Amino acid sequence: MKQTLLSGCMLGLTLSLAACGGGGGGGGGSGGGSGGTAFTISGMAGDAKAQPAPAPGQTAEALASSGSGVQSKLKSGSGYDPHNDGDFILKVESNGSLALKVDNGVVIATNFKLGDMRFYNKDGVDFAVMMDAPQTLNVNEPDLKGTIKSKNALWIGKLEYASFGYWAWVADIQGTFEGNPVKGTARLDYDYFYEGKKANYSSGNLSFTGIALGTATYGTENSAGAISFGTIPLVGTASLNITNASNGSLVLTFPNFYKLTGEVRTYSDGRLSGDFTTWQKLGSASPVDLPATAGQLDSNYIHGQLYGSSPSTPTEAAGAWGVVYDTDTKFISANGVFGVKKK
Repeated sequence: MKQTLLSGCMLGLTLSLAACGGGGGGGGGSGGGSGGTAFTISGMAGDAKAQPAPAPGQTAEALASSGSGVQSKLKSGSGYDPHNDGDFILKVESNGSLALKVDNGVVIATNFKLGDMRFYNKDGVDFAVMMDAPQTLNVNEPDLKGTIKSKNALWIGKLEYASFGYWAWVADIQGTFEGNPVKGTARLDYDYFYEGKKANYSSGNLSFTGIALGTATYGTENSAGAISFGTIPLVGTASLNITNASNGSLVLTFPNFYKLTGEVRTYSDGRLSGDFTTWQKLGSASPVDLPATAGQLDSNYIHGQLYGSSPSTPTEAAGAWGVVYDTDTKFISANGVFGVKKK
């Protein structure tokens, strides 16, 4: 992302919170933006159908299938470290809560209680959402002054042979940056994972359907220099179609945002890669639009993996996606994950 005033403000917010330990506490937060959209736990579920909460002692089983390998890692002593670097760790505690640590707990250390987790099903895919209570920080630095209320939002999706998840660090801000008024809800950081029992691709048509999850954060700067942010949760459908190794498509449909259509290549080891080529605006939640063409984007990616009961039987897929558009006076950044099952 280019270093515009908007992206510089977001960086300043992130660094200020990180320097103060980020925060985090018990679950149960809902929260809302101070100058744009409200980011709530109910919004994280969209129109998905609510599912019963798991029995005590069954948190890991509710969040991940045994076939993905993630379930046992969540229950291990060291927790689940998707990137094997300590930057992002999830661990189910003995009391059934889910601990989240970012940068080995230096930046963020929070705990989602079992009673604060909500479980849903959409298009045949189970997923859980959770959000912790907001943490308030008063900042008085040369470039950044004001009040910041940060919270952690987490989605975890469950397939039979794969798990996928997305975390967003969201903050409500009211103050000034380099003397310019700033307000709204900004996504300061995020991470994601997808993991499971990998399957290969040989040839032939494969079609999958499921869900897509994530966030879109946007910002604008008016002629007087005032900055406004907004962040919306994204919950939609995903459709992955593979014709052959060189030809495939991924369509993500978010009713409050966009329908994103991308081209996907599939490798013999089951890896997926590609980018978005076209999009259609569906909702008005974001006042900042994506540009007319893919060539104008600052970032554009799709990547993922096929999964199944054996290397020769690809029946599921999961992955990550993202687009960024940044100018001198506005920007929009949307990203997240998807999880799909064979039709």
